[in-house]
Amino acid sequence: MIQEYRRFTEKYLGGHKNAILATALLGLSAGHPTWADTAADASSAADADSGSLNTVTVVGRREQDANDAAAKALKDIPGGVSLITADAVSNQHLTTVGDLLDFQPGIFVESAGDTGAPKISIRGSAINDGHLYFRTGIEYLFDGLPITGSSGTPFELWNPQDLANTSIYRGVAGLDQNAAELGGAINFTSRTGRDAELFQARVDAGSFHYVGGEFSSGNVIGPYDYYVSVSGFSTDNFEQYSDSRAHRVSANFGYQITPDVVTRLYFKYAYAFEEEDWGISKAQIRSDPSGPSVLNVLDQSRRINPATYWIADRTDIKLDDHSSLWFGFDYHDYPIDGPGQIFGSSRWAFNDVSFVAHYNRDQTLFGLSDLFSVNLLASTAVNSQLWAYPPNGALSVAYTNLAAHSTFTGSNDVNLDFSNELEVAKDLWLSTAVDAVETRRVNDFSVYPEAGVLPQQDRTATDWQGRIAARYDVSPSIQAYGGVGRSVEAERAFDPINFGNGYLTGPQLKNQTAITYEVGVRGKSGIFSGSFTLYREDVLHELLGLKIHPTDIQATYSNASPTTHQGVEAGLDTTLWQAGDSSAEAASRVLLRQTYTYTWLHYNDDPLLGHNALPGVPPQFYEAELQYQDKSGFYAGLNTQHSSSYYVDYANTFTNDAFTILGAKLGYSPKGGHVDAYLQLKNIANKHYASSVLAQYDLHGQDSPLVFVPGDGRSVFGGFNFHY
Repeated sequence: MIQEYRRFTEKYLGGHKNAILATALLGLSAGHPTWADTAADASSAADADSGSLNTVTVVGRREQDANDAAAKALKDIPGGVSLITADAVSNQHLTTVGDLLDFQPGIFVESAGDTGAPKISIRGSAINDGHLYFRTGIEYLFDGLPITGSSGTPFELWNPQDLANTSIYRGVAGLDQNAAELGGAINFTSRTGRDAELFQARVDAGSFHYVGGEFSSGNVIGPYDYYVSVSGFSTDNFEQYSDSRAHRVSANFGYQITPDVVTRLYFKYAYAFEEEDWGISKAQIRSDPSGPSVLNVLDQSRRINPATYWIADRTDIKLDDHSSLWFGFDYHDYPIDGPGQIFGSSRWAFNDVSFVAHYNRDQTLFGLSDLFSVNLLASTAVNSQLWAYPPNGALSVAYTNLAAHSTFTGSNDVNLDFSNELEVAKDLWLSTAVDAVETRRVNDFSVYPEAGVLPQQDRTATDWQGRIAARYDVSPSIQAYGGVGRSVEAERAFDPINFGNGYLTGPQLKNQTAITYEVGVRGKSGIFSGSFTLYREDVLHELLGLKIHPTDIQATYSNASPTTHQGVEAGLDTTLWQAGDSSAEAASRVLLRQTYTYTWLHYNDDPLLGHNALPGVPPQFYEAELQYQDKSGFYAGLNTQHSSSYYVDYANTFTNDAFTILGAKLGYSPKGGHVDAYLQLKNIANKHYASSVLAQYDLHGQDSPLVFVPGDGRSVFGGFNFHY
């Protein structure tokens, strides 16, 4: 084996003309490759001209075509981007987006068991949104069409099992998706009949009474194609009184009208039930993290999505050999019931309508190659309301004695983007973008807890965001980039309401703005494939949420004094050993995958908090996996995750403990086979730790019973996937 290793490294590393440069740049990093990120278990993304890893597990040609197209699009973006392909993550425990987003540099994602809403933060965005909250700080899309509205992003439709791939745009790279959020954008690309298998059935089971499964079918019939997926899961989760269950339907129907015109109709439905996790103390984390929170027992609050629908259509048109247009709309209906016994109850109705259009043209400008685009995203709340009720002592009478009613109808977001990519010299591209942004937030009470008072807030703001950047192709497989950009983000429509203080509304909020500076490199050379990015964000009016008192049922939001976000996003995949030629479609190998994220978030001379660190996100977060992949389809590996200690309050008086957990995976996924199987062990040493926290203002150095969200204890999951 040593002799084979020497021959391999001499052939594929020592003789490569870019080996020294690649080792110097990529050797600094420790994370999963970005722009063609892949290979969670037994595969990698397309080996397109984007410079990805070579494919380990061969997927269907149609599926590979979809991955190639996504990787090629990301290659043109001068910023931090990643691509996760379905074949890279399918053969593992895959219930939540938290499972999907593992091993992605720059992303902090932690789940409270298999709840549908893990905490997700990119570059410090939305650092203090807890579990089961609407996501903020990132624009989320299905197939380029938004699921994020003026009230944030619900999570119940997120199903990682029905996706072809997922594109991640960190920070101002999200401008390419009309994102007006600090963290950028995440675009989930659905499977279609053109890249799915005719039949697939998946069955999973595991610890905490977890049971899940999916059935799907896709096919092409003349100019038509269809895809249908039905899935669901149920689990008690690790902590008592934190049960979760959901079932979903995802379908789309495509019609190739002419060789240059295709339209696709989408339908998604979800039901979800989640028992809310109020958090526990650090002392309980150390002694009995699976025990329930006292409020979980007393309040028995839960979040129920009785029927969420997302209906959309997208039409793609090739106008000529140099230009194309696609446009689409979506309707999103997502009601929520939130009953509780001692802290009040709520009912929500949300209905959003969105329209998106993208025009692209490649041309010659001043004798230089040029790519020009105009993109529009417009979204409005057509019927969004809140009904809030006081504590009534029992779930059976939760919805009595209406305390407050407000409507957010009319809240909207409009983003018109003009972008250009000009090749100013060979392999050197200048990227420019400018966006006109309009946001409106409505908060109009018809019932209010204070007699004779009916607050009405209606705020419209116009602003701009943009980017000027450059990317240079050092070689066909190595690319460097750098630039500066500006982003604008509005609050969620309901953020001014103080749910922990009798549903009283607070002062009107301002839009958050940020200037981002970024440099990086990505690519592959020999046995290495990875990325390395440095960034800094200077943020004004940052939208921060905190709990003044631990029993507040929801965070109170306000605009902060100036803050700074800066850090390192690094990824490196290293093929330590391989038998035979690396160009072989299937070859045995040993792969080491690593990601490292350094995040430093702090105030800048705040009158009360000085230069305190912002709580809620670890400064250092590291993941690694060492895996053997056999050409027969068998694979086995060990993995680890490490988080440094970090503050849990803005006053910086109390911390969450650092933790390191170990895991293992093994499975069988043969080339051309029809049955895949996996076994996954998590937290093998049964480490007691808090996966995330519910940030407070000032704990005065004292432990609190409602702050720490426990990570899962030792657990095992397994499953089979039948397909043809």
